[in-house]
Amino acid sequence: MQIKVESVLNALDLSRLNRKFDTATGSGLFHTLSDEDRPVFVDNLAAILSPAGKYFMLCFSELEPAGYGPRRITKREIQDNFREGWSINYIRPAIFENRTRTE
Repeated sequence: MQIKVESVLNALDLSRLNRKFDTATGSGLFHTLSDEDRPVFVDNLAAILSPAGKYFMLCFSELEPAGYGPRRITKREIQDNFREGWSINYIRPAIFENRTRTE
């Protein structure tokens, strides 16, 4: 597998890449976007994914204890933002590993 990073782009302007990908990943991005920016991001993501493409997202959920990290995202917010033109295979818990958090 070859991975080539050409430049850092604005996640709200991915469509300017003018190319398609089979897979895209988002780790720690979606929960940082404003309510207004989320649909813009989702539209741009759709523009760069091939018809059978997959998007894997890791974000803070409402199950995360309060007091640490960014805004929490509910399952409903994910479903609402990815409703039109998307098929959600699953939404499941995962651990967001980092070195700054102490248990």
